[in-house]
Amino acid sequence: MKAGRVRHLNTVLLSLVLALLFSFGASAGEERSSGSVTMRLPAQGSGVELTAYQVATFDGGYFTFADAFAGSGLENMDLNDSEQVERTIEILETLMTGRNGAAGTSGTADASGTVSIPNLQPGLYLIRQTGGEDRLLVQSALVPLPYAASDGSGWIYDVTLSPKNSFAGGAAILNKVDDEGKPVGGVQFVLQEKARDGVPAADAETGVDAEGSYFWREFKANLVTDENGQIVITGLPVGTYRFIETGAPEGLIFTGEPYEFSITRAGEAAQINGRYARSSGEVVELEIVNRQTRLEVDKLDENGNLLAGATLVLKDALGNAIHNENGEPEYIFTTEGVTFLLKRVAPGSYLLSEVQAPEGYQIAEDVPFVITGDELTPVKVTMTDKKIPKKTNRSLTVTKHLMLTELEDDLLASDVTFYVALFSDQERTHRVSDVKAVVFQNSAVNSVTFENLGEGTYYVGETYADGVALTSGMIGDVVFTPEYGKNAEFTFEGKSGQDGQQGEAEVRNVFMEIPEGFYLSGEIEITKKVVKDGKKYKSKDTFYARVFSDADLTEPASDVVTLAMDGKSEAKVTVYDLSIGESLDSSATYYLAETDKKGVPLDPSAGKFAITIDHDTLVLDAQNSNQKTVITNELLSEDEKAEKNPESDSDSDSDAEVSSGTPTPKTGDDTNIMLYLILMALSAGVCAACAGLYLRRRRR
Repeated sequence: MKAGRVRHLNTVLLSLVLALLFSFGASAGEERSSGSVTMRLPAQGSGVELTAYQVATFDGGYFTFADAFAGSGLENMDLNDSEQVERTIEILETLMTGRNGAAGTSGTADASGTVSIPNLQPGLYLIRQTGGEDRLLVQSALVPLPYAASDGSGWIYDVTLSPKNSFAGGAAILNKVDDEGKPVGGVQFVLQEKARDGVPAADAETGVDAEGSYFWREFKANLVTDENGQIVITGLPVGTYRFIETGAPEGLIFTGEPYEFSITRAGEAAQINGRYARSSGEVVELEIVNRQTRLEVDKLDENGNLLAGATLVLKDALGNAIHNENGEPEYIFTTEGVTFLLKRVAPGSYLLSEVQAPEGYQIAEDVPFVITGDELTPVKVTMTDKKIPKKTNRSLTVTKHLMLTELEDDLLASDVTFYVALFSDQERTHRVSDVKAVVFQNSAVNSVTFENLGEGTYYVGETYADGVALTSGMIGDVVFTPEYGKNAEFTFEGKSGQDGQQGEAEVRNVFMEIPEGFYLSGEIEITKKVVKDGKKYKSKDTFYARVFSDADLTEPASDVVTLAMDGKSEAKVTVYDLSIGESLDSSATYYLAETDKKGVPLDPSAGKFAITIDHDTLVLDAQNSNQKTVITNELLSEDEKAEKNPESDSDSDSDAEVSSGTPTPKTGDDTNIMLYLILMALSAGVCAACAGLYLRRRRR
């Protein structure tokens, strides 16, 4: 007896038992030494095994329970009562469960579903199912052998029954994959059954087969494949079914083909290692494959040879790059000298666009193409690059400027990258150059240069990395817009290389607010003046200056700037990209000093010039981001130099050095040493006093 049969004990008394004069003392008749039991099941029950267990003997018209079943209250059961018959079967089932390996006589259903159990000794038999549960579930029956004929003619030893039976339910697993065997989730299906009864819907598909007319009707709808590409259906009655896909996912070719299957045996499915699989019985498994759309791209030169090194991207019909959920280009790739294959591109109209051409080649125009989603062969797209004409000496330098819209102040970017390109039209739809990255690291202005340009007008455009022009962008949550004007276009005229033109153009990014990682930027304009005797003095000297962030002049805030006089009395230079702060309320204080070539501050009272600075301490804020100052160098006469920088004939020059470590020149006279020492002491005292006053004034 197989385990698990207890759940099938809700049985009813068979009609033959109700008709039986079922008592332990029946009228006598002709007796035989054996009999048989025949059980008739539906044809689908072929293979079901039933076993007859003798629970009582028959002798002289009486049934006597075997010792194993005696004392269980069975002797007092009235087997003419259907409810008590059910109770008797339940008790017997329980007792049989405790008798593993109990002897019985078995029979198996043939193709018609008939089970025959011959050569049974007279007695009371419990007929139980012992095999084929995946085909049918047969209720247990209590069969007396023999039983008295209803017309009183004697005993009947060959019993034929049609026991109650049911189907446990079939199961089916649908596996949805692409043509590479990868699961595809999120696909919707409907399950239909083949019906022969009832009224078909107006739009139902009908037909005729060997069994007659049929139609398809909905069994279950809105079935969706899970992340493993699976749909599981259990508890299916015996019959014929079909799955129909209601629409293919993007990038997979939809066929609408029905996938038919039949349920003939019971089975169950369960999750095993994260996927559904058969757990018992028989489970139908279907694999439904959808081919992926395929796009083949050939990048060629003018001779039809495949080119490597071209960066290409797919755009929609409006010229916008296709982006994924992270905002990055979905289809961007670099050719490798072979046909490039793209898979699962959704049906639609597209443009193949070149972001960067291989070295020595021009950017090609966009190539339009269409994917319908029902192609039997891959869509083929070819793009040809032309070689760059003979090198020209024309170049265009594009300067990118970051600004805050409210005050038109510069914005320093700590570390951010933008992209620019050249277009042939003012709408910036046809790009004619590579895309160049403009990197800002603690700067508000930066430039890139496009070289080897031909005749014509070029429009500077800010782009995404894939070369698509943008109308506005985002840094964090802050919006910025590229600002174009006449300074964002340039025209080269004449023959190539005729005049070696070098053009300049500008694009400004205007921000509504200060993004994170950006700072207000200020600048200081430094004017260098050289005078002698209070008048302008033309000089060929070169001077140096530097901006510091501390009053002690130890923390540089800028590089060393050069002020070359070049025979003039005045020179100017501007120190840019001085950080003010992260908000409009910020301010910053900077300190200016004249330095040597290495950036070491000079002593204003040493050397051949007396140095004065109009404003050596400058405060920058949002309203005063551009400051000006003047450094005046007054050329000293020989007497003044001797007075300010007296020297001894000693080899020691420690008292005569400027802060840069460079000694001041000696006078070279023959003054008496004692007199010289006295004069030197007096001069040193005067100079020290003056220097102290000056320094206090300068470092206020």
